[in-house]
Amino acid sequence: MDLPPSRKRQGGILIAQVDSMADLRILSLVPAGTEIIATLGLSDYLVGRSHECDYPASITDRPSCTRSFIDSDRSSGAIHQQVRERLQQGLPLYQVDTEQIEVLKPTFIVTQSHCPICAVGEEMVANSGDDHQHAGADVVSLQARGLPGLWEDMLRIAETAGIPEQGKLKVKELKHRVVDVIEKVAAIAERPSVISLEWLDPIIGSGNWIPELIELAGGDDLIGVGEQEVSEVSWEAICRLDPAKLFLLPCGLNLTEARRGLPALQQRPEWGQLRAVKEGEAYLLDGQSYFNRPGPRLVDSLEIAAEILHPETFDYGFRGQAWETV
Repeated sequence: MDLPPSRKRQGGILIAQVDSMADLRILSLVPAGTEIIATLGLSDYLVGRSHECDYPASITDRPSCTRSFIDSDRSSGAIHQQVRERLQQGLPLYQVDTEQIEVLKPTFIVTQSHCPICAVGEEMVANSGDDHQHAGADVVSLQARGLPGLWEDMLRIAETAGIPEQGKLKVKELKHRVVDVIEKVAAIAERPSVISLEWLDPIIGSGNWIPELIELAGGDDLIGVGEQEVSEVSWEAICRLDPAKLFLLPCGLNLTEARRGLPALQQRPEWGQLRAVKEGEAYLLDGQSYFNRPGPRLVDSLEIAAEILHPETFDYGFRGQAWETV
């Protein structure tokens, strides 16, 4: 089927191409998408966001079009139990406010397709009713599971918004920062072993882009496999591998929130047996702001990992702000 000139397909997804910047009305239902929009200089065209979109602070005055059914103020174990029960019962984790979307009349909606637990997904938007379709919106679904996917997502958003050259420029700037880390790491002989945990109760190892970031930052990820889903890992396995450094970056939690779960972790008999703990090489990281979101701040996350793994070479000033020693 031939598409109108204002529309095209990319990766099997129908996207709208606006005729002019004046027509642009963006609704982002995923934090990474909101951060991409801001990085591309499109914040003024953002008409709505998700309840989790909190960066940059200047966009938090936009109306929220989603809400979560999960009580995030509870313990890690209780949060995991809530998610598991709702999924087992076939209940959604989020609700999309289709009436608000109809009022906002976005040109296109930015969502994601890689994790139905982390944020509102493409399927939920598609199944939330016809109101958003009545607003004339198409869905742009982010799909990054690593840095190459991030570059593609940024270029796709930029092209959809009618600013492809700006997209290429911003991607180039981010790639330069990545290359700077890679070149410095190449001169370092030591590559400390790392285990990165994305949830603390139960213990879940980091996947997707985290293993890639650790490897690029000069570490040897012992359990993660790049661009693959996260998975539960046993204490027995962690103790057997006994990493030189331990990263704790609970998904969706900032440093203050993640700190609350540490006492239960530290009370486990296995905790004190780990080499990383004994040598002061266990670290708490701000997953919510950096490592959990596949947006432009993944490059910040790479720099954070580099300054933890090789403090003699890297110092970007993130200590105390984005990470701390446990």
